[in-house]
Amino acid sequence: MSDLVESLLNATADFHPDFRALFEDKVDWQVGRVLEHRAQHDPDRPFLRFAEGEYMSYGELNRRSNRVAHGLRSAGIEPGERVIILLPNCLEYIVTWIGMQKVGVVPVCLNTSARGRFFERPVNTSGARCLITDEALLSIVLESAGQLSHLECVFIREGKISSNTTSKLRVRRYDDLIGSEETNPPARGLYSDVGLLFLTGGTTGPSKLVEMPNAHVHWLAEQFGWAYRMTERDVHLTAFPFFHGSGLINGVYACLVRGAKTVVYPSFSASQWLERIRLHRATTTQLLGVTMDYVFKQPPKPDDSDNELRCVFAVPNAYRIRDDFMSRFGVEEVMEGWGSTELCFPILAPYGEPRPQGSCGKVLADWYEVRLVEPGSEEEVADGQVGEALVRTKAPWTMTQGYAGQPDITARIMRNLWWHTGDFLRRDEAGWFYFVDRADDAIRIRGESVSSYEVEEMILEHPTVAMCAVVGVPSEYEAGDQELKACIVPVPGRTVSPEEIIEHCMVNAPRYAVPRYVEIRTDLPRNEHGKILKHRLRQAGSVWDRMTAGLTVHR
Repeated sequence: MSDLVESLLNATADFHPDFRALFEDKVDWQVGRVLEHRAQHDPDRPFLRFAEGEYMSYGELNRRSNRVAHGLRSAGIEPGERVIILLPNCLEYIVTWIGMQKVGVVPVCLNTSARGRFFERPVNTSGARCLITDEALLSIVLESAGQLSHLECVFIREGKISSNTTSKLRVRRYDDLIGSEETNPPARGLYSDVGLLFLTGGTTGPSKLVEMPNAHVHWLAEQFGWAYRMTERDVHLTAFPFFHGSGLINGVYACLVRGAKTVVYPSFSASQWLERIRLHRATTTQLLGVTMDYVFKQPPKPDDSDNELRCVFAVPNAYRIRDDFMSRFGVEEVMEGWGSTELCFPILAPYGEPRPQGSCGKVLADWYEVRLVEPGSEEEVADGQVGEALVRTKAPWTMTQGYAGQPDITARIMRNLWWHTGDFLRRDEAGWFYFVDRADDAIRIRGESVSSYEVEEMILEHPTVAMCAVVGVPSEYEAGDQELKACIVPVPGRTVSPEEIIEHCMVNAPRYAVPRYVEIRTDLPRNEHGKILKHRLRQAGSVWDRMTAGLTVHR
């Protein structure tokens, strides 16, 4: 046996040997079928609660989802058709998502902060004719109405409907999608069908819509339910938006799979985090990016550990404060892993097992293959060396089938039969993996994937900007993802101030895509082929900071 083969065998043996799907039959790997199973066997059991509201049972949630399913069919929305959900966290989001899945309609989950091109591109790429939103968010749609190629109808969940909103779009009430029939509709679709579209950030191009088969969505929920070691005794608290997997799948769906209760808040609050944990007697929760650091920086109190919290899943993990965090709040485990919307989590930290400082876990060898390679040659690197992570799944339909409307990008990333993640990791001799860096221009801001391409494109519309490069730079917060830095070269003979750039961005971009730092330059560094050398722009330099300047980006 060669040293390489022996190394690969040792690196994948006996990691997570107890990881099995709770729902063994893949036919059931669809959210509608899972809910129907729960509603049939335990219809009155409390399941879903929003903030201080009352719990809704499996049976009631199933009935309400069925009414949406029948209403969609009556409204003429066909199986396979894509419908955009542009809503805050609310009950209608959940019943609409599940109702759609029951009749084979595909939800497209969009960020409620998006506007302009950040909104128009995914809407057009999806090909959706219908969109569901609130009156408070309707202005986002109407501002872009002339740029939307396929959209015909907007359903309003809350608010008044004006007959003079626009001549192009029909505006109707969400109630028009609510049928009277509460029985389960005839089964439609397969676990291999696309069941959900989530938006993820681009690097050298626009953001992309990830096509997730039903089995892919279900598998992610299975993974998180297992990672938390959830049982029917658990209460999970989530405050992250449903247009991300952290709220919709890792929160609500994982609890549905495991039979746990779930409590949902509209947004995250570090100052109220512990109060909410205590109020609902939560045993599990998730923290993303800087939120773990935000919570830890709250003024400590002697009774911080007086709660029932057992496990926190933190991505990325704030290693410097992890042990103190667990001790202060009386937490049994802070879990972590490495993955993406496209892949679920190929690497997870074994629950309760001591792990090396900085490690994100071990590969789930029964379900995934992970290789670390030299970019370009794609030859595997030795243990201890940094390489790009390539992944493929051993279970069909448990990873994305590609990016909607972008087959060229899909083919480029899924080449040589491996998904090229663009993330650089290191593996030690014992098989522990360590995240090292993101590739190229990938930027993560407060849990949002940001396309540097789209931010650059928007800034270049400013009349005094000749060249622009946007990069991610380290945040001062522990596990704080990154901050946006815009490097600007003015038009010859013109001047531009950082304040002008920020004002331009605040009008034309969602808040998470407004740079924190601005650097005015005379030129941008390039290689012999004219490609901008962004790694040089990430280095420390004399830059203007909008936080120091007191410019606040409001929600």
